[in-house]
Amino acid sequence: MARRPFGPADFGQRVSSVDTRGQGGAPSAQITGALGEAVHRFGGKVREIADETLTREGLSDAAADTQAGTLAVRGGRGARNRAYDTAAREQMSAQRRSAFADAVDQALTANPESPTNFGEAVAAARAAFTPTGDAQLDLDFEQFATLTTGRALSQVRAGEERRRVDVARGAFVTSINTERAELDRAVRAAPLDETGSGMVAAQMSRFAGQLARYGPAEAFEIGGVRFEADPDRLGVIDVQTLARAYDETQEAARTQWIMAAFDGIEGSQGKAAFQGNVRERWQSGDPMFAGLTGEAVDALDRRMGAEVNRAASSERAAVTAAAGQARDLLRALEYGGDVDPEELRAMARASGDVGLIVEADYRLAHGWESGPGARGGQWRGVAGAGFDSYAGFLLNDLEGSGLVGDDNGAGRARWGITERSHPDAWRAGDVSEAQARAIYRREYWDAMNGDNLPPDLAVVAVSAAVVGGVGTARQLLRESGGDPERFLQLEMARFERLAAQNPARYADDLPGWRNRQAKIRGYLSALQGNMREQAGFAGDPMSYAMGSRTRPALTNVAAIDLAAPLTDGGDLGAWGQALRQRRAAGLQLSQQYSVPPRMLTDADATFYRDQIAASPAAAVQLARAAGQAVGVEGARDLLREVGRTGGGLELHVASLAANPQSAGFVNRVVEGMVLRADGARAPSYESGERRIEQVGQDYAPALSGLPGLLSSAAQAAEAARLADAQRGMVRSAGYYLNGALGATERDGAIYGGVVRVNGAPALAPDWLRADRLDDALDLAADLWVRHDEGPVYSNGRPMERGALRRLQPRAMPNGRYQLVNPATGEAVPARSGAAFEFNIEAESFRRLLETRVPGSVMRGR
Repeated sequence: MARRPFGPADFGQRVSSVDTRGQGGAPSAQITGALGEAVHRFGGKVREIADETLTREGLSDAAADTQAGTLAVRGGRGARNRAYDTAAREQMSAQRRSAFADAVDQALTANPESPTNFGEAVAAARAAFTPTGDAQLDLDFEQFATLTTGRALSQVRAGEERRRVDVARGAFVTSINTERAELDRAVRAAPLDETGSGMVAAQMSRFAGQLARYGPAEAFEIGGVRFEADPDRLGVIDVQTLARAYDETQEAARTQWIMAAFDGIEGSQGKAAFQGNVRERWQSGDPMFAGLTGEAVDALDRRMGAEVNRAASSERAAVTAAAGQARDLLRALEYGGDVDPEELRAMARASGDVGLIVEADYRLAHGWESGPGARGGQWRGVAGAGFDSYAGFLLNDLEGSGLVGDDNGAGRARWGITERSHPDAWRAGDVSEAQARAIYRREYWDAMNGDNLPPDLAVVAVSAAVVGGVGTARQLLRESGGDPERFLQLEMARFERLAAQNPARYADDLPGWRNRQAKIRGYLSALQGNMREQAGFAGDPMSYAMGSRTRPALTNVAAIDLAAPLTDGGDLGAWGQALRQRRAAGLQLSQQYSVPPRMLTDADATFYRDQIAASPAAAVQLARAAGQAVGVEGARDLLREVGRTGGGLELHVASLAANPQSAGFVNRVVEGMVLRADGARAPSYESGERRIEQVGQDYAPALSGLPGLLSSAAQAAEAARLADAQRGMVRSAGYYLNGALGATERDGAIYGGVVRVNGAPALAPDWLRADRLDDALDLAADLWVRHDEGPVYSNGRPMERGALRRLQPRAMPNGRYQLVNPATGEAVPARSGAAFEFNIEAESFRRLLETRVPGSVMRGR
């Protein structure tokens, strides 16, 4: 209901306020005028109030039509219609503006860098906005659409320009790299003289021309070459950047040119003379060295100095090697071997040792009055060891006794001895087995020092020398670290590399090389079996080491009171001391004879296994006592010995008990095991609560490399949950399973257990803060890249730091991690082709991790 236009009080006041009195008691002209003005104001007020009322009604009508969806411009007269049309225009204009702005935004998002596509999209959108028929509304929309489209088009054109610049700059980088590679090839072939200098200068002029294409349209100069104004240039690189790229490239090219000449000089003395000459010529202003700054010459001087030192070191090493080889030949001669006199004299002369030269001449002329007798060293008596046994395998299995008419252009061959390499042996028309044996002994077995290598290592090293040469075999020997399997892997990688690099020559040989290695592995298997069996170490190395009535002990093995850690009052001090001595003896035997390191005899392990089977608590007692004696890792090694032919839940609990931080959890596990043995029932799960086996399914990928662990851990988790249920304090399934996998809490942080790394679950060591396992992987990746020793792709190319940091660690039984490629689910390979393994347990890595990531490593274990 509309308000009254005015109140009675106002009306009365306005009327009564008129002064009706005049002079002499009669109305005057002033009175009449005032009264007329009052009436006029009153009428205006009435009209104003009426218009206000109609305006409100028009706005109310517009609001109702908006809600009903029937809003439209009426075009009528009157305050009510004008108010309605004003509201309608505002509402409709806002709606059309908003819809058109959204359409322009969508066109801009879809075409941020293409004015043509953007224009087509906007035109299509604008066509949907047909005129309303209201001139004012349509004019307002056209103005808005024009401004909005113009602003967006400016953004698109800016995006188009950015894209052009980005593409051109990318092409600039590619062009520079391509030209630099071409320049590098050219300078390597250029002689270090005026002709070569001209070649380098010509290449640099060409390089400047390539750079200039990306410069500004205005005229400029780089590298002494002027480029006139050209509107077709791309204009994406400033002149300073072009000049810097030119100077850097010229410096690198001339440095490479000089180093190529330097590398071609033989001998450290010649290299040193060249080094001094370069600095002198640069200081004298020789134009051949133009473009090199003082810093560049200093760097070049340091580089050449390092090469001079390396060459001198290599020469000294060659002299030392010649002396060593001469002494080896003298020793072989002393032992009655078939030594080539000229080779011995040549090695002695190459050593530069006058005494050695004289001794070689004397021994060749007079020999020895007596020798040390039979040889064979520490491996004498092992079936299959020594040259005589190996020679039969080499001649009959690897090389064969058949006559080859032409062995790849080397003439006739038998036993692998070709006519070209050993014409003297073929002078009588054929090569006898005795001659072949003598050649192989002298040129390969003795050259590789086979008598002093472990038998299995001697087999792979000498076999490699026969195929690839003594130098190659010695290099593989160094790289393998004395591991026969690693040696074979490195050798096969070399074969595959040769076949890939020169398929025309070596591709057909690859199957034969693989077959040869298969035969060698079979021979090694038998040889290693003989070694272990004859030494008595196959199953019980510690027992054998103690000796017997007929055989002396190999080392001192401490007597141990087996019951001490399991009974009250047992002397744990003496037991621990004996265990430490046993551990040291086991490691010594392992290093000397390649047997598994053990602390217990089989009888000792059986005793502890029987005690644990009778009482699960015995496993915990044994683990804790061992942990105090030989540390956490030593205790776990002991438990592995006990569980070699058995184990299960009890030994898993014992392994947990080896870590003092798990003491509380282990006590509840043992308590739950006892309760279960007494008939206690496992507590039920609440509706919707996750079960331990369900959590175990989530953890399974992290434990795939640890067979049996998930089952034992789940049983331990259920036992701990049962114990807690008796106290009325059951926790989540994840808590129990993670605790059973070694997780402990300290200072608010969780150490060990399962954590997600790069999207997959992984088991962290119990000494490492779980949420820092990914940091440990990142740190290791940095080390692998820096030292070039990390995993590789399937094609042998080393993995980059970024790819390494995305790998997923998978725990293995030996305490190491394999690294899984998340894209394939496969473990990434090492350079040898075997799965790469990361030794996170290395003490040096732990210390580095603690330094780089403070708080990540649990101390005071």
